[in-house]
Amino acid sequence: MHRGYIKLWRKSFDSGLHRDHKTWALWTYILCNVTYREIDININGETIHLIPGQMITGRKKLSKELHISERGIRTRLNHLKNYGNLTIKTTNRYSIINVINWNTYQQDEKLNDQPNDQQATSKRPASDHKQEVKNVKEVKNIYKFSKKVPLPSNFTITNEMKKYALEKGSNGNLENLTEDFCIHHRQKGNKFNDWYAAWQKWIRNDLKWNPPTHSNILTPEQLRALNE
Repeated sequence: MHRGYIKLWRKSFDSGLHRDHKTWALWTYILCNVTYREIDININGETIHLIPGQMITGRKKLSKELHISERGIRTRLNHLKNYGNLTIKTTNRYSIINVINWNTYQQDEKLNDQPNDQQATSKRPASDHKQEVKNVKEVKNIYKFSKKVPLPSNFTITNEMKKYALEKGSNGNLENLTEDFCIHHRQKGNKFNDWYAAWQKWIRNDLKWNPPTHSNILTPEQLRALNE
């Protein structure tokens, strides 16, 4: 995108990402370059469907754009995955980066169509605020359906899910746990009307079978150190 803007929420600083300038540069670059609408991209005869918050890229391209070594890009992508900011689907030709909760924070604006004199947030009409609250509530129920359905193809970890796991005491790799969850239910062909509840049960069962120990709990600083 060459025009328009994205929302950069003040609470982005709560994670401490800004203290690593290269990680912060990578994060903001990704936010500015993911698609804001559903599109189909053709790569060597293969059509790839992207949803809002996704982009196709690779370490070499990111390294060239940001003047960071490929090793540094890999390390900082791992930082962003560990923080729950994004997921990455990798093939031998490219990677699809998916920004978690993109719609939660960006969905009520068409990013490339807004005029430069957009109203300040504090002056937005009350109706806009009500719509935003409604959207947040809808996001919380994103994996709930009126009837039993197969696991959604875009099932990823939301901030609410991450918070739930941490509150229950999980210190495992949520991405791996969720990937196992997806593989299991897709292989079984299971159907549920509340996939969030099914995921919660999966986390509780993991805690039962693999109870966490204090020595395994890592702080965000320790996670960063492991990836350096």
